[in-house]
Amino acid sequence: MIAHGEYAALMGRSTALILVCAAAACLSACQPPARSRGDTISSPADTSASEWPFVPSTIRVHPLSRITVDAAGRRRVELRIECRDTEGDSVRTIGLVEIRMGDGDPREEALDLNVMRVNQETWDRVTRTYRQTLDIPNGFVCKPGAKLPIKLVLRLSQDRVLSATGDIACP
Repeated sequence: MIAHGEYAALMGRSTALILVCAAAACLSACQPPARSRGDTISSPADTSASEWPFVPSTIRVHPLSRITVDAAGRRRVELRIECRDTEGDSVRTIGLVEIRMGDGDPREEALDLNVMRVNQETWDRVTRTYRQTLDIPNGFVCKPGAKLPIKLVLRLSQDRVLSATGDIACP
């Protein structure tokens, strides 16, 4: 037989367990809808890219960009690209990003954010930036105090282009 005090304790635990399960069930419904990988992204059908309210108005080389050393001992550029709308909020985008690193013998890369898979794989939800890891340009010597110049060009459409420059310091 269960004493009155033990019954109250059991009921309290049961109620807490029921509340935790209900909260978990509610939160599992808050996941974003799944998208198929490989699709091409476009702006909403009712507006053109230039009329879309959250289209980037500026881009920049984010301060979290850095030069790292991989497992094989090679130095790599971890480039983070931030796009901001007219209200200054970080936003995702579509378009082609042209990346130019270095001065003398520059390395040029492209990041095609029109490809859904590329857009999803490079987007970092925590920093709200696009993250791309790249090889250091030939001829660049990374030593303390040296800075790697970066130039970005984001082609949103044929008539809308954003650009930015920045430096990434060597560790």
